[in-house]
Amino acid sequence: MPDSDKRGHDQTSAREEILSGTYVSDLTHFLDSSGKISGRAPMEVREMAGFLVLILDKVTIHFPDTVSGMGTGVRCRSVNCNGEIMGALEGMDSPVMWSCPVCGHNGTISNWRDSQWDNTGIGGNP
Repeated sequence: MPDSDKRGHDQTSAREEILSGTYVSDLTHFLDSSGKISGRAPMEVREMAGFLVLILDKVTIHFPDTVSGMGTGVRCRSVNCNGEIMGALEGMDSPVMWSCPVCGHNGTISNWRDSQWDNTGIGGNP
């Protein structure tokens, strides 16, 4: 493989590896003082926040049926992956856990309680 082709391939592989990692997220780090996704944050940060709140919205509305995990309908954000994010919530004080069974992209979301995406009080959920 020519060096120029190899260099481009190496950069793509490195980007995919970075995006396929594990994310430990604190929701409050993405929010402004009013509890909304900060409009002043860089685009990449807002996109990640949007991804996380989609997962929170789906997982918390189905709690406690999410203890063993569930499909969220949220598409994985890893490059070249079309997997569906699986989410789980073991307890009200636990972080929401999420993962893509296709590429391994995964993480946790803490400090989500009482955010606008906390749906645990909807529909008779605790």
